[in-house]
Amino acid sequence: MVSIKTKTADIEVRALDTGIVRIRAASGGAFRESLMNRYCILRDGAETDTVLSESADSCEIKAGHITVTVDKNTGRVTVAGAKTPLEFCFDDTAGRGFDMSVSLDETERLFGLGDESRESIARRNTTARMDVKNVVSYGPVPYVMSSNGWGMLVNCTYAHTYDLGKTESDKIKVSSPKGNPDIYLFIPESHKLTDILELYTRVSGKAPVMPKFAYGYTFVLNEQTNAREMLWDCKSFRREGIWLDWSRSG
Repeated sequence: MVSIKTKTADIEVRALDTGIVRIRAASGGAFRESLMNRYCILRDGAETDTVLSESADSCEIKAGHITVTVDKNTGRVTVAGAKTPLEFCFDDTAGRGFDMSVSLDETERLFGLGDESRESIARRNTTARMDVKNVVSYGPVPYVMSSNGWGMLVNCTYAHTYDLGKTESDKIKVSSPKGNPDIYLFIPESHKLTDILELYTRVSGKAPVMPKFAYGYTFVLNEQTNAREMLWDCKSFRREGIWLDWSRSG
């Protein structure tokens, strides 16, 4: 772990695994763990070796193929290792929430954010809100990955928003009314999306394989359905020759 004091905030950099870096920012060094860490939803694991180079104006941390450079005057963080360098700017880190921006290359595409929207898989030039709402947003996940070979998990459990290049085409903007900037970066040497996702699941955990029937056709019943109506629906599916693996109450 490397802690750097800048004129705008304290920056903490941890190399957690090959291709995984955690970066946090806070005023006065008050780094508070997210609920996702406190409840062991996210797991950091052991830290890997880093090489530190420091001058009066900057601090450089090398962790394998990833290099993190912190400007001590501006607090700007530059991360090299993806197809193009990433620049992070953190604002308002005094415990009153934060605004964060991440540079975007004009050609890269963005994916992720879980079940926040069903309008498109590609998320560039859109906005999003991490807030669970019935029907509208069942399972938002604060994770974005790019075709330029990097992924980012914003470790924040407060309702917060994303502007994925819609307002400013060369920036992702993340804003939260509470908490401090806390991000995990996933940058595999291959730059492949599948490998980015594999690194992400080392921190978030890997989903177990469900029973075979769970991947089949599902019929969602009305919440008020009783046992007789459920059996009648099952009989109707069989009578009409409609394939069905399982049914459940809505």
